[in-house]
Amino acid sequence: MNLKKKSQKAVVIFAVVVSALTLTFIAKMYTDDLFKTEEVVTNQINQELVDAFEKGQVSLLDPVPQALLDVDNPYDWTQRTTMGESYKWDHLLYNGKYYSYYGITTVLTLFMPYHKITGKYFSTALATYIYSMIALIFIALIYISVVKNWFKKIPFRMTIMGLFTTLIISGVTLNVVRPKFYELASASGLCFTAIGMFFIINSGIFQKKKIKKSFLFLSALFMGLAVLARVTAVFWCFACVIWILYGLIQNNKQNGKNAIEIIKYVLAAGVPYVVFGLIQMWYNYARFGSVFDFGIQYSLTINDFTQAKSTIELVMVAVVNTLLVIPTINSTFPFIHGNYDSMQLNGYYFVDTPCTMGLIARGLPILSVLYAPKLAKNFDKKEKIKLALTWLIPGIIFPLIMVSMTWENGYSIRYGCDYAWQFMMAGLAVMFYVCGNMKNEQLKKWIYRVFVLCTIWAVISTIAASIAVTPESTLTYYDNEKGMRIYCHLRNLIMFWN
Repeated sequence: MNLKKKSQKAVVIFAVVVSALTLTFIAKMYTDDLFKTEEVVTNQINQELVDAFEKGQVSLLDPVPQALLDVDNPYDWTQRTTMGESYKWDHLLYNGKYYSYYGITTVLTLFMPYHKITGKYFSTALATYIYSMIALIFIALIYISVVKNWFKKIPFRMTIMGLFTTLIISGVTLNVVRPKFYELASASGLCFTAIGMFFIINSGIFQKKKIKKSFLFLSALFMGLAVLARVTAVFWCFACVIWILYGLIQNNKQNGKNAIEIIKYVLAAGVPYVVFGLIQMWYNYARFGSVFDFGIQYSLTINDFTQAKSTIELVMVAVVNTLLVIPTINSTFPFIHGNYDSMQLNGYYFVDTPCTMGLIARGLPILSVLYAPKLAKNFDKKEKIKLALTWLIPGIIFPLIMVSMTWENGYSIRYGCDYAWQFMMAGLAVMFYVCGNMKNEQLKKWIYRVFVLCTIWAVISTIAASIAVTPESTLTYYDNEKGMRIYCHLRNLIMFWN
């Protein structure tokens, strides 16, 4: 890819703009007055935490009803239903006070400053849309950087297909479908993670160039914000730390193990992680008396997390539905539907969203990672270690761990924001490497044709997942009457034969 060519640059911009317009269209379908900044119906992130922080406390202001405190086990949903009094759903209950489990980055950087200035509460839906849009742009920039640095031999048309696939699989459209505080947390975590990874990928660590310490600092800054927004982003911090240590070796080679340069490198790359880590630990300790306690077990939700126990069956249900389950296709609009598989589980597993479509089933190029072991035979030990650090751990190992960990919270398609685009990038990296070194031009053409079909399928199936909940359904997200009409017009337009 050569963005110095105006034609190629225009096509790349077109691909990003189309993706952004798709995101905006879906967001507008589900949210009336999307671009209205003021929130009418508030929640624990954009209002309750704001009010608490402005009062100088980490516990929420609303008092806990005595009836809830008198329940033998308030974390047991069945016991709470019999107490005859309302309580704060999906809040944390600890030592007689309400707390919030969700990250505070958005509170500190957006919601509280907005409230201080205007006296009003910022819209969760608009915030989710903004974070999703920023994430989309930076994921595109990361993809372009990766292709320019490692896969210059790939035909431009193939890189564009990869860009479309990566953007649609990233999950940005799935966050704006139901823009509540759950999706806000996912969108903000995705946003700050993408920005942080953009800076470290372009810092020079992987290109054997002069390392830009300012980029390492900015990467660490945004990755720290990502963890404060969504704790699962800590895995990507681990990945960045591995890359930073790898880059330190390169930095020493460039500067002859100069002590001053080593100190500068370590401070630039490490200080933000230390600062934000201390902030998170203080926040945990101030709430629950332990720097490592995030409080999930105190949630007032469907599951009693104080009694939750991991089993291989629960983990497998999570893995199968998140990655592998194949959606069903029928004549009912939008034709592609979720296909939840309980795997004959003898127990309870929470399903939050009905559009159960496996990530790999939507993003078929991810399957390219299966070819990686055979490909590894072509490299020596040193190169294998480098590839494991740069691609295997962040692209495959960490996403698989994150998928496995969702067993406790159940299935929700929004969880893909935590790992989907990284998984896709790993698959595309394998495919691009193979194609870039392939001598058989005819086979390369066939791979491209299959790739085009995979891209079309990824776009169609993900958009179907984004609008899968029909307005007539009891599971509808359509609080927006205009959006419901758009959906019905779209359905009637496509199903012209009815």
